[in-house]
Amino acid sequence: MRFPGRSVILFGFLVVPATVSAEIIEEIVARVNDQVITKSELEEREGLMIQDFFQKFAGVELDEMLSEGRENLLRDLIAEKLLLERGTALLDMGKVRESLLKDFMDRQGIKNRQELAELLKREDMTVEEFLNNLIRVAVPQEILNFEVRNKIKVEEDEAREYYRLHREEYSRPETVLFREIVLLASGENRSEIRANLEIFREAILQGADFLEISEANSDASSRSQGGLVGPFQRTDLLTEIADVAFSMDEGEISEIIDLPHGFHLIRLEEHKEVHTALFEEMQDEIRQILFEEKGEAGMRDYIIKLWKESYVYLYPGYHGRVPPLFLEMSKDSADAEKPIFP
Repeated sequence: MRFPGRSVILFGFLVVPATVSAEIIEEIVARVNDQVITKSELEEREGLMIQDFFQKFAGVELDEMLSEGRENLLRDLIAEKLLLERGTALLDMGKVRESLLKDFMDRQGIKNRQELAELLKREDMTVEEFLNNLIRVAVPQEILNFEVRNKIKVEEDEAREYYRLHREEYSRPETVLFREIVLLASGENRSEIRANLEIFREAILQGADFLEISEANSDASSRSQGGLVGPFQRTDLLTEIADVAFSMDEGEISEIIDLPHGFHLIRLEEHKEVHTALFEEMQDEIRQILFEEKGEAGMRDYIIKLWKESYVYLYPGYHGRVPPLFLEMSKDSADAEKPIFP
């Protein structure tokens, strides 16, 4: 489950015109305490999400991401507002705004606000609007860091237990890497082709370059890599080739391997035995895995807590836009139907 910070889109914000006609009534999707989410805000954020996903994914993965994104988009918008509200209560927002703007300008090499304003004008955006975007993206992350991530601890016994349960994942199977020369043969010319490969083998034993001979004479596609293939597990190879390759020493040249489709000559480059990485080798990676798992669970629980403590109301027609758990936690009070503005 993704929460704000992972699914947030930088420029997906609602720009309200300076003058709004009294006759224009914006459809409201949800109320979050004293704030609202409008239909246009939801649609704009969805459009940006779709644009982002089309740039990153394709095919089945794109379909899955779009389905998940649409299902969780309204939930994430509500969570974002709850986190921003929490940030307003915990942080000095004036200092946060100045710090975010300074960090951005320093990273982009922007000298002053006037230069920033000119750059933003090309995007039809004001400095204030851009600052609001920075706040919207950064503050939820800061709150999650402060309230969740900074409190996560991964103890050694947890890491060792994870290693015990997933030990097989850290096992490396026995493999071989070798170079090959393959001459295809069928019918009456088999003996002649085998004799040619015998000549190549003798030349290699006398010091000729295996790579060059493979590139110039092999009938296999591996000739473009000097005959290099692998690494292979035993089950990846024909039995006749596997029996030879796994019994050789590194650097050794095989005898000619006779197969129905032709003849193979191989030189073993690397033989790796079965190896299971020790806990000490993997503990940093395991700790990071457990940290991420705890972070996901912690963020989910924290959002649920904020949601339960807040007034979240979904207007009819939008109940299907959030996962069932979050719909159950939402209010059903008719007070949300009262006009927001006098």
